[in-house]
Amino acid sequence: MEFDNLNSELLSTVDSALKYAHGLDSKVAYEIYLFYAHKSGVDITQGVVESSDGIIAGNAIRVVGGVKEKKISFSSSSGVDLERIKANIKEALAFNDVLKITDSRFQSFPDPIPGGVEGILSNDIIISSAVDLLPMSQQVIDEAKQVDERIKMTGFSMGIFWGGFAVGNSNGVQRASRITSSGASFYCQAVEGDDRKDAYEYAISREKIPEIQGFGEIAARKAVKLLNGKILNETTSLPTVWDNMASACFIRAGIGAGSNGSNIVEGLSPLADRIGDQVAVTDFTLLDDGQNPTGAYTHAIDAEGIPQQKTNIVENGVLKSFLFNHYYAKIFGTNSTGNCTRGGGIFPSSLPYEESPAVVATNFLVEPKKFSEEELISQIDRGVYIKEMPMGIFHSNVSTGEFSAVANAAFLIENGELKTPLKAVSVAGSFYTGLKSIRQIGGNLKVTPFGVETPSLVIDGLSLVI
Repeated sequence: MEFDNLNSELLSTVDSALKYAHGLDSKVAYEIYLFYAHKSGVDITQGVVESSDGIIAGNAIRVVGGVKEKKISFSSSSGVDLERIKANIKEALAFNDVLKITDSRFQSFPDPIPGGVEGILSNDIIISSAVDLLPMSQQVIDEAKQVDERIKMTGFSMGIFWGGFAVGNSNGVQRASRITSSGASFYCQAVEGDDRKDAYEYAISREKIPEIQGFGEIAARKAVKLLNGKILNETTSLPTVWDNMASACFIRAGIGAGSNGSNIVEGLSPLADRIGDQVAVTDFTLLDDGQNPTGAYTHAIDAEGIPQQKTNIVENGVLKSFLFNHYYAKIFGTNSTGNCTRGGGIFPSSLPYEESPAVVATNFLVEPKKFSEEELISQIDRGVYIKEMPMGIFHSNVSTGEFSAVANAAFLIENGELKTPLKAVSVAGSFYTGLKSIRQIGGNLKVTPFGVETPSLVIDGLSLVI
């Protein structure tokens, strides 16, 4: 399929598939989901180069066997040609006939709702392939090795993606949306004796292929600085500065999980009855903007065909809203916020058509303030600077917000400066109390791989073992 015609071709197939399905059995309700994407990528690990160019395509069918029965069957397969979809429809109907389990909470598929626009689309991404990425990839590796002889391991990954999806159902929804995206990440390891330290550099864009010159040098210098980390044998509570990536993890694992409509409805989040309450410091504002034109996960619609939107989750510290897909919104007694996904989230699936609908944020944005990260650090007499993704932070308890993680990239802050690299820092606390303990919010806004655009944060009151 050509990118320019992708929406119309997918919608034409959806329309034909729905007509065929209703011809088989008009007493049940159907949802047809089609996914089509072209992916190109280059991976280089320790000099071994792998490149790929290919198509990922698939379809998913949901069948609801009557209003009273509410039997919901699901079937998926690769490919978006009509004959394959017809076979999948028959399979989903056969499953529905023998299904014994019902879902009394299911109310309906969505009705058509106007609105929603696609984000920025990049022609450079559309016309490029793995061949175009290879020269840039090797350049990054060479940069890192020239920095320091202690750089022993390297890994680079770069990918470009264009594609889209279409959704149709028995209630009249027939919508489609396209996207272009690209990303690059570089990893290196510095080694000195038994000491090994990792560092990363990354970039994400839907507007262009990332400019990666300097990636290797930046990551290598970070890795070398982390060598010879100290163990201070202190259990304490100090101010912590979380860089962009660490802050993104804190937001996504904390308020991100707590405001997720599925956790609200299932009784897992303590925020269910706290709309209008002060849940964070007054400087803290968090949006989920599914219509940000430059957002990595911006679409015209979500995976149920409902327009994506901008939702204020926390405004000036006050809890304003939760994120819902259609299913959980109806149970909660409200409307969808356009946050249905298939296979999205912190670690997204490469085959979304194989996944059932779920609730996931699109593009989180923490409203920045004015201070650079250097200025945040300069105002701390003694504290800890946390970089990258703390290990274990996504294995937290949604109900309590309690977490315990290990930051393998951290520094001791003394007299407003980064001083001693630390071997590892155990950091623990509660996401919910942490939001109320944010001392300062930086102005160094950056997009991270977890769908969170955030500046650095300074958080007090967390327990540390350093």
